[in-house]
Amino acid sequence: MSNLTTNIVDYQKSRRKVIGLFSVTFAICLALYAFFGYLYKGWIFGADAQGFYMIGRSLYFDHDFDFTNELQLDPRPGNLGTEIHLTETGKIDNHAPIGYALLTQPFFLLADIITGSSNYLLRTKLPYDGYRGVFGILVPFATMIYGFVGGYLAYKVIAMFFDKVIASLAINIIILSTSLLWYITGQVTMVHIHSFAALSALMYSTMPFFKRDISETCPNLPELVQAGRYPSPPERHCRAGERRRRAGRRVGILRYVCVGSFLALATMIRFQNAIFALVPIVAMAQHLFGQKDDGNREPLLNLIGKISLGVFSTFICFIPQIFYYKVVYDSYSVTGSYLGHGWSFDFSKPELLKTLFSTNHGLFLWNPITLISCLGICLLFYRIKDGRLFIFLLSICFVLTWYIVASWDYMLANSFGNRGFDGSTLFFALGWAEILDRLWKKKKIVTSACIMLVLWNVQLLMQQRYLGWLPIHGDVSYLQVFKSYKKLPDEWKRIKMKYFF
Repeated sequence: MSNLTTNIVDYQKSRRKVIGLFSVTFAICLALYAFFGYLYKGWIFGADAQGFYMIGRSLYFDHDFDFTNELQLDPRPGNLGTEIHLTETGKIDNHAPIGYALLTQPFFLLADIITGSSNYLLRTKLPYDGYRGVFGILVPFATMIYGFVGGYLAYKVIAMFFDKVIASLAINIIILSTSLLWYITGQVTMVHIHSFAALSALMYSTMPFFKRDISETCPNLPELVQAGRYPSPPERHCRAGERRRRAGRRVGILRYVCVGSFLALATMIRFQNAIFALVPIVAMAQHLFGQKDDGNREPLLNLIGKISLGVFSTFICFIPQIFYYKVVYDSYSVTGSYLGHGWSFDFSKPELLKTLFSTNHGLFLWNPITLISCLGICLLFYRIKDGRLFIFLLSICFVLTWYIVASWDYMLANSFGNRGFDGSTLFFALGWAEILDRLWKKKKIVTSACIMLVLWNVQLLMQQRYLGWLPIHGDVSYLQVFKSYKKLPDEWKRIKMKYFF
């Protein structure tokens, strides 16, 4: 068998493994999604989560930002409180950003078409209130779709540094081993999955701007094949790289528009995501000033024009958020919403250590894989030459996120784990991929570590959100986690009596 045939066979095997890993993760998430939907009698619950959904429902059905109808139709109005607060414009107070609402509109439309068609053609009586029936299933399920789109885009970025199987395993294990698992299967009308997806799209769109991206070098084929690290069939990979080099690394206008649009979208989903603007800004700057005068240099005015178009795209796409706050709060800025609640940051006294190590939703204690991933990022930065700038910028964004969370509320209320770091999912996945890469030949260790980290997260999820053994808000020690299993025999008896007898 020739080397080319062997390479093609290996590539096909690698592709099947990647698809298999994503399929397993999807199956796990789908099972948990159905379980929690049954347990909570739907997926629209929790004050903040219901607030996000209200904007989407009002935008589609009523074409306004008056949430009177939503308060009357919401199946769990008690979660929103008994006292209604009105803004200066007379609107019902809802400080939620508008990004989630915009992303749900296609799924409201699809649910509308399905409901209308079924009621007309099949003479069914499916509810048409935006909360029940097809709407109550399909719109929340959109979160899982966005989650796996984000996972795939994150995988594409990771595959620029690692073998595709390692990249796929890394992002899937991160999803299953962090707080994302709850927000993609349980409380799905929160914005954390959408935040992850938008930032993954932003990072993927930004990668071509980095001066010496690993995907544009033509690697040494014998070494690449021997190491099993090629991200695509090697011959095709090198031909594509050669074409890109001849093209002179010119990035098209559409890429600038995408970067600007995704940055605006990510910010409209979670305002703290604005810090990730650092990545495309620095990437475009080094792309602008780092060109070599080798005959393929793009004219300076062309680059400035493209960058200006990207900035303009950010502004245009952010207009819905500005309009929303003007209508509801008579203010063009976020301060009109958040300061009206008496909320503020204490940047002078951030709870840095508690954010990571507190027994009350501390990031590293609740999800140990994040600590391991931070170690992996350090090792990755030390090992690679190309791509260091990107890793460095992601690390800065992680530190800034840490500072923001620590200055706001390190516990993040009723969070599962520390949900404030959803934007750093790619950062964690890259670090975990480096650990996997270094241990890849020790399959038993890799398999055991992945299974243990996933099981740890799943059992925390079950103890806290199903069994009620762990408090949703408050300190949770490792000793408490293990002691809770003393209740398992009684719980098993209860389950048998309820479902089997």
